[in-house]
Amino acid sequence: MQQSQSNRHSSKSWNTLLKLQCIVFICIFCSFIQNVFAETLLETNFNNHLNPCSAVILSTQVVKANQNLAQVPTQGWQNVQLPDDWESRWPDYSGSVWYRIIWEYQCQDDQEQLPVALLIDRIIIAGIVYSNNELIWHDKSLVKPLSRSWNMPRYWILPSTSLNEGRNEVLVRVVGVASQHSGLGVVKLGNAESISSMHEQLMFERRTLYFINLLITLVFGTTSFLIWLFRRREVAFGWFALNCFFWSLFICNLLIIEPFPFTDSLIHSRLNLIFLVAYAYTLSLFLWRFANVTFANLEKFLITLTLIFVVVLLAIPDQYLTIALNSAFFSSVVIFILNCFFIQWIAYKKRKFDVYLLAAVFFLFIIIACHDLHLILNIPFTGMMWTPFAAPITSLAISFILAWRISKNMRHIEKFNRTLKETVETVSFDLEQSLEKNINLK
Repeated sequence: MQQSQSNRHSSKSWNTLLKLQCIVFICIFCSFIQNVFAETLLETNFNNHLNPCSAVILSTQVVKANQNLAQVPTQGWQNVQLPDDWESRWPDYSGSVWYRIIWEYQCQDDQEQLPVALLIDRIIIAGIVYSNNELIWHDKSLVKPLSRSWNMPRYWILPSTSLNEGRNEVLVRVVGVASQHSGLGVVKLGNAESISSMHEQLMFERRTLYFINLLITLVFGTTSFLIWLFRRREVAFGWFALNCFFWSLFICNLLIIEPFPFTDSLIHSRLNLIFLVAYAYTLSLFLWRFANVTFANLEKFLITLTLIFVVVLLAIPDQYLTIALNSAFFSSVVIFILNCFFIQWIAYKKRKFDVYLLAAVFFLFIIIACHDLHLILNIPFTGMMWTPFAAPITSLAISFILAWRISKNMRHIEKFNRTLKETVETVSFDLEQSLEKNINLK
């Protein structure tokens, strides 16, 4: 009879987890449909805005820079498609590369020519931009330590004095470093209103969302640290605070435009991957301690692997850095995804509501991780990353779990107080009866 009840309870608990996962899957699917629709609508609006005038890119070419960086090469140009990652063409090349975009602005005869704008979604790592040999912008630092324009969309209104009737030319000199997938991102030309709208969306996707992610992570990391500080028994929240700290450092790499003093791009990459490896390790410990489980041998293996990656990333020569960076990145991703699956099994075994909720959240993270990994593997990648949405989801889940745990603890305290009060009253009554009986006997 007890075994039958246990089986029914196990089946009911597992059904609860499956329902939570189905809800999460439906939400992420709706978000995906909304994102696709938004991108299609934006492209439609862009095309509509271009009428009755249109900027047509005729060709895009690339060539290595000469020793005289200010001089544009006259030969050796190759046709390319943007976005372009020059490492596929020139492995292990560090230096400057010129990109030449030939375009033509066409308007109907009876239409007034509108202001023309240029959008470049990313320059990896730093660059300088000319329109018909007229300088319109350059990064703050084009020598080591380089500025970091790799995740900063930019647009400019092209000076009317620099535009020609018919064919025009945009030149971009990109300064890159081997192992950093250097090159030029997507380039768009069109009327200022359309380009401004596209720039605003890119800024929201690549800057604002990550900044919100960073703020939420710091808030919940600080809250978890304070919980652990005043209640050391809550080890899981200590690990979560440390996990938020490393994730915040990792996110900062996406937002920093200027390098730290006395550093260069390769040092940034080394440190950034160290933060990611540490994030994967601390996430594992957080999940296991939250579920109140311990895996001694597995934990020893993970800390050993983490320390090995830290030492290798700090000490490996630059010529072998690409292998080290890729190994550390994919190892971290594998550990993260395996943990997302592992917590499902732990939740099934533990049969606790808060663990179920955490398992449902990390089931969602499996979908997010696979989507973003698909984008990253298609280098140079384009598209909207879903990772920034992870922080709000985590914050809601942790908030709910904290509220539920506090409520549960308060109920236990109230029940204990009631029991204690009843026990005291019973003992007091028994003592009174005993005293009265002794007095009557005397």
